Amino acid sequence: MNFLLAHFAKESKVVLRLALPVIAAQVGETLMVFIDSVMVGHYSIKDLAAIAAGIPLFMPFLVFANGVLIALSPIAAQLYGSGKCESVGTYFQQCLYLSQFIALPLFIIVRSLSSVLQWMNIEPDVVNLANTYIQSVSWGFPPAFAFMTLRFFNEGVSIVKPSMYITLIGLAFNAAANYVLIYGQFGFPAMGSVGAGWATTLAWWVMFFGMASFVVMNKDIKPFKLFQKWELPRWEKILELLRIGIPIGLSITLEVGMFSAITLFASFLGTDTLAGHQVALNVTAITYMVPLGLSIATTVRVGLLGGRGNFLDARFTGFTSLALAVIIMACLSLLLIFYPTWIAGFYTNDATVKEIAVQLLSTAAIFQILDGLQVVAMGALRGLKDTRIPMLLNFISYWLVGLPVGYLLGIAGPFGARGLWTGFIAGLLIAAILNNLRFFHLIKRIVHQQSAGAARLKCY
Repeated sequence: MNFLLAHFAKESKVVLRLALPVIAAQVGETLMVFIDSVMVGHYSIKDLAAIAAGIPLFMPFLVFANGVLIALSPIAAQLYGSGKCESVGTYFQQCLYLSQFIALPLFIIVRSLSSVLQWMNIEPDVVNLANTYIQSVSWGFPPAFAFMTLRFFNEGVSIVKPSMYITLIGLAFNAAANYVLIYGQFGFPAMGSVGAGWATTLAWWVMFFGMASFVVMNKDIKPFKLFQKWELPRWEKILELLRIGIPIGLSITLEVGMFSAITLFASFLGTDTLAGHQVALNVTAITYMVPLGLSIATTVRVGLLGGRGNFLDARFTGFTSLALAVIIMACLSLLLIFYPTWIAGFYTNDATVKEIAVQLLSTAAIFQILDGLQVVAMGALRGLKDTRIPMLLNFISYWLVGLPVGYLLGIAGPFGARGLWTGFIAGLLIAAILNNLRFFHLIKRIVHQQSAGAARLKCY
């Protein structure tokens, strides 16, 4: 038992050393939405509702692209673990091409979503604000996707601090730009939610140039020869990235899509409910960044150990990360249980909106541990390049369980917003169970194959 605890403590330090900067970067990115919501919420409730209506329309596309491009992390981790540094550089270049191939069609699609806003039961003024907000954010897609590629390369080779520092710089820039553009300072007109959209776009450009500068100037990255031997698109490499990345992107999008669909349902319950829902949803998005950062670190650590052929330790890393997720998310649950009014007060002074948000934050406390378990299990599976089965499991969890439960209780039933959020609990519960069972089964099989002298890592 003492040996097991000592091993757990040692591996926890390794995982957390990777995870903490990643968590800080993830929280920093989400805090941009938090700052947008807080600053716009104090500007007007209609502008806050516009952001609440706009975010669920473009966010699934942004998340999908993030999921596709994150395929670079396990590939880079495995190649780095096996000592193939120049191959990492090759995949980086191809992923950079892929990021822009994805950016163009998504830019066009997102800018054509105005018709969807007409279906939502919100005021015409809010529809117009939401549409203009989406248009302004779309100009940030190319730099955002290029930044993701640079970031996932660094994280894949265990260089995790630069993304944290650069994201914090982007966060500070976003806050300053919000102050100027939302409220109208230094000669700029007050643009409300639209100003927040332009501030986000400008922050993405700052983050891209910051990360690109680091990669070009850092001596530790020279062995990967990222730019010395620049190649034209190699479609077999791009297809490999897509083969791993598309299921990851779809898996994450299925989860975010459930949250977005329930936000659309919330719009039928009125502007106040939609605004309160957005407040609570933004808070849970921030708490989600903690296990998501832990999940990314788990992907890198499992991939690195897998590249070395050390699957027994990779299994222990998965177990360690899951235990850490339970401990951390339990603490966050207590925060939501005991301080919901204080948290909601950051976003709005409107009594009705605050009351709705407090009710939903209490509900959110229930699913924090489930959220941590499902996303960390997904990260461990990505480290093993297992992406297709988890995608199917997420479809079952979120779209065959979570979304129908939310609709039946919140829209067809009498429970309103809390009924919708019960759908979140149901979906995350099933996802946590299924993805953990998948990881336990798969890693057990790989370890058994290795002990029999026939272990090999492959895509499933």
